[in-house]
Amino acid sequence: MVFFRFLLVGCIVLLASCSFLNGEGNRLSYVFIQKGDYLFLSDDEEIIYYQFNKPDKTLKLSKKLKEISGLTYNSNAQTLLTINDEQGLIFEIDPDKGKILNETRFGLDGDYEGIAREGKYIYVTESNGDIHRFNTLTNKSETILTPLSSVNNVEGLYYDSGKHRLLIACKGKVLEGGASRGQRAVYKFNLKKSKFSESPFILLRREKILDYLDERGGDLKKESLKEYKQRVRYFSPSGIAIHPLNGDIYLLSARGNMLLILNKNKQISQLVFFDKSIVPQPEGICFDQEGNLFIGSEGKSKAGKLFVFKIS
Repeated sequence: MVFFRFLLVGCIVLLASCSFLNGEGNRLSYVFIQKGDYLFLSDDEEIIYYQFNKPDKTLKLSKKLKEISGLTYNSNAQTLLTINDEQGLIFEIDPDKGKILNETRFGLDGDYEGIAREGKYIYVTESNGDIHRFNTLTNKSETILTPLSSVNNVEGLYYDSGKHRLLIACKGKVLEGGASRGQRAVYKFNLKKSKFSESPFILLRREKILDYLDERGGDLKKESLKEYKQRVRYFSPSGIAIHPLNGDIYLLSARGNMLLILNKNKQISQLVFFDKSIVPQPEGICFDQEGNLFIGSEGKSKAGKLFVFKIS
């Protein structure tokens, strides 16, 4: 496994090793990096680190993917699979050039948000919670119904191979407890038992993210801290992936242009605010087996983009 250890060095970016006292009175260290609109906070001295303000590659996508949504790695062919918001099409992309290699029809047009692959099956979710399972051998689709609806507003989908389950990230209301303001949930769907669990796999509370920012953002200017807090209040998952090397859970948010990283215990370990001029609207996220990170961003008025980040 490749790790990056932070060192105190002189550079253009503000890089600092800091500490604070937690609620138990223990002194904890963390890392703080800021450059313009970009902010990176981390608790760990040793982490898998990406330079999120400097993509290793920025690839312009086809006009067909102006509204790119979900993203998943296709290990069968070492390519990427994606969808757009409106068409029932699966696009296969060259991860090195960003070119569309194939287009496959799996269903009617709809509001599609997340995509994941498991063996011969490709799963695509709609914002209303319906999951379409496409058999790549027969070219036939079936629809899996869940208790989720457009009120829950499904956005992200990930296949967790270790548990043989789908993880479903929602940017709308949680199922249990109704419309708990400031909460967002990730649910799990057991593929072996074909069973959806209504109890959240992860319950995300914006207050917890704000606390994390408050405790570690002491070096920020007052106006900057206020801006980042406002972005946290917009946090709503748009993509989800698990890192293949250490099991960390990556939760992308197009609203607020953020990335929240949780450790195996589902505790916040890293918080990233993207430079909005670089990553305008991050919608899809995935990794390859080596840990290279891919993020797809809608282009808004311009072409969509694919960003590639390598472990530093």
